[in-house]
Amino acid sequence: MSFIKKDDFNLINFKDSLFVDRTEITNLDWREYVYWNLKKFGDDSKEYLQSLPDTTVWESDTSYNKPYVVNYYQHPAYSKYPVVGISFNQANSYCKWRSDRVNEMIYMKENKLKYSDLAKLKDVPAVYSFRLPTKKEWIEFSNYDIKKKYLRKVFKKFEGNYRIIDERVILGNFANGNTDITLPVESYFPNELGLYNVFGNVAEMTSDEGIAMGGSFTSSLDNFSLTKEYNYKKAEVWLGFRCVAKKKLQ
Repeated sequence: MSFIKKDDFNLINFKDSLFVDRTEITNLDWREYVYWNLKKFGDDSKEYLQSLPDTTVWESDTSYNKPYVVNYYQHPAYSKYPVVGISFNQANSYCKWRSDRVNEMIYMKENKLKYSDLAKLKDVPAVYSFRLPTKKEWIEFSNYDIKKKYLRKVFKKFEGNYRIIDERVILGNFANGNTDITLPVESYFPNELGLYNVFGNVAEMTSDEGIAMGGSFTSSLDNFSLTKEYNYKKAEVWLGFRCVAKKKLQ
């Protein structure tokens, strides 16, 4: 599974026992979730059907976007792009599923169990609890500048595509740039905390339903601020998420 990484499940320690994803959740991450529901519950189950993203968010009046309805989520070329077409409830269900799977993996490794032993497991200890970040948490972990060693490259390579706002260098996949869709989740440069694309690419859901932060490839950098909210009522082409996780300390 792609979220099982050597660097502590793709997580970065934010503060105390709270961790945050290095990147936005990708199409590959989401396909693993959908596949698990398919194998576990079947292709006519509500669990599987409710986990499918809404690929019609790519539909528009222009023929340019129509191929993305079919290709963006499924095609391997977009595996490392942020998943879109996800509702607030779907994102929360993913967080619950991810908690269960990661905790199972930890328990299996610690007890030297095989994958076939999973069906027998009961009351697996909860080491990680994944969820959407609060708005306050999102502002805190995004409030880091780009790593200093990359700043010269930013000023030279991305002239016109970044802004200095409140003494913070804001660079990301915004409508001001040269792209018409999202970019891979590790595009540009990480901030000092080690997080990619907290600004631009896709606006990121918070635990407050209907409130996303960070802007997206469809929003302007000219009127951006760290506390600017992007409101939504349903799944959108510009809307994604990353998780935070509480880790139970030994």
